[in-house]
Amino acid sequence: MKRIILSITLILVLLSSVAFADLIAPTVNPNVEEVEVVLQCSRAIRYNNTFRVFKNAKGDYVYPISYNGSTYLPIRAISALFSEGITWDGEKNTVFLGKGDVDTTACEESDVRFYVPVEKVQAKIIKDRKISYKNKTQTFKDANGKVVYPISYQGSTYLPVRAISNLFGAKIDYKDILDIVDITK
Repeated sequence: MKRIILSITLILVLLSSVAFADLIAPTVNPNVEEVEVVLQCSRAIRYNNTFRVFKNAKGDYVYPISYNGSTYLPIRAISALFSEGITWDGEKNTVFLGKGDVDTTACEESDVRFYVPVEKVQAKIIKDRKISYKNKTQTFKDANGKVVYPISYQGSTYLPVRAISNLFGAKIDYKDILDIVDITK
């Protein structure tokens, strides 16, 4: 009987030590970094002279975000904008562009422009999320040549519009006074 009580006591002590250790030193993923981004609801995206609005897989509007001077768009919307298929593989943590179906609901023509103040929100840089196009993992860089990573915000993966547009051979022009990102192909 003493052995049973001693064994149970030992197990409880060990379990509480593990739980306490988790409280003191939570596991940190070095590939995920919390950052503050700016939600740019009023930033207009114009593709071949037509304004576009974007929606996520649930049908909710999604907006450009700005981080370190770059405008990011949801990758599902970008794939629809360029009529490219998109597939997500959670096991490989990879988004495949150019594979799968084009989500035609993710990008729509619109003459409506949102005039909403910018808002700072929390998002995550996901350094180990891979983006594959034509069976090649892509690396994206900003205008200064610095590597940039996908950003996750409210379940959507965002990529820098300039880097992804270059991938598809499109030209980008930002009209600062009007707050319009012009994409032409």
